[in-house]
Amino acid sequence: MRKQQTPSYSVLLMKHKLVSPRATAIDCWAVWQRVCEDPVVRERSMKRAKKHRPNQLPSVHAGYTYAAPILNAMTAAELAALRDRLGVRPVKEFAVL
Repeated sequence: MRKQQTPSYSVLLMKHKLVSPRATAIDCWAVWQRVCEDPVVRERSMKRAKKHRPNQLPSVHAGYTYAAPILNAMTAAELAALRDRLGVRPVKEFAVL
């Protein structure tokens, strides 16, 4: 059973401050697609896909499959550079009511 009602990509984007907690699911999905299409994320995803399946060509879906671990492995400077490339302003902390 799922504990959260929000999609996992939304939670991940909120964790890395790429979207605000008040963002809609549609906004989160749009940012998620832009993150997965980012050249740096795509390159790292393809490298990771090659490690997991060395005898096969990496899938075109590797950007979506491995984007979450790639984001989690990024440093603060790399995430700031990603925000700049995407044109996303940094999200400030929101107080939980």
